[in-house]
Amino acid sequence: MALNSTSFQNAIALITGGNKGIGFEVARQLGDEGLIVLIAARDKIRGEEAVRILKNENIQAKWIELDVTKQETIDNAAQQVLNDYGRLHILINNAGILLESEPTSETLMTKMRETFETNFFGVFAVTKAFLPL
Repeated sequence: MALNSTSFQNAIALITGGNKGIGFEVARQLGDEGLIVLIAARDKIRGEEAVRILKNENIQAKWIELDVTKQETIDNAAQQVLNDYGRLHILINNAGILLESEPTSETLMTKMRETFETNFFGVFAVTKAFLPL
């Protein structure tokens, strides 16, 4: 990635859905550049496993419980970051779900609502909670 700057050394980055896939690789790349990465995920076991892997690569990482569809976990995570670090430099809204591939006529409205709740409203809620930091 090569940020080419020491100004990000020990900066705090929170990645939603950082426990797997693209989010995990983003966390790894930022950690390799010297940032402290906060793995925000709803699944404690997978979140802590991601942190363990990153720490084995000498990356400063921590798991924070955060489900983008549950405001209480969003608020608690923001408060935890404020208490532990006093600030947040980078927020990466990576968490999301993929709507199953099926004809529109067969897509259930509940699935559409779940997808929008996660991929749209979740991003808004997380950004709103962390923006003051």
